[in-house]
Amino acid sequence: MHTHTEPRPVLELLRVENGADGCFGVLRKNGRILCLTLEPGWRENRVLISCIPEGTYAMTARVSPRFGKCFALSGVPDRTEILIHPGNTAQDTQGCILPGLRLGILSGRRAVLMSRDALRALDAALKDCGQMTLRIVNLWEELEAAS
Repeated sequence: MHTHTEPRPVLELLRVENGADGCFGVLRKNGRILCLTLEPGWRENRVLISCIPEGTYAMTARVSPRFGKCFALSGVPDRTEILIHPGNTAQDTQGCILPGLRLGILSGRRAVLMSRDALRALDAALKDCGQMTLRIVNLWEELEAAS
């Protein structure tokens, strides 16, 4: 008997800017944008202050004591406890990914806004997915070279 297993859904995080206020990107599934993202800027994968390296990671839904329902990444080199959780500015994260529905300014810093709404929308879009794959691609160097 042959059993068919569904392939893991693949999400893409396309990072489009790496700057003083953090690393901004878009999270997509099947080419459809699910939300905007903000992470700390790239600082050589240093724990607590850098976004994680580009690459492919396992992703699952989880409940965090601090953030409630969120998503966890595994397989990140030299890092643990990397989550997708609510927050607005790079000061709200120690290496995790913050989702948002809009870009804006908070306390003089560029930010993602409507983060809890974005996380709820992500949860709804991914609720039946179980184990997923997240592929992170840095596009900022390509975009800087084009300008």
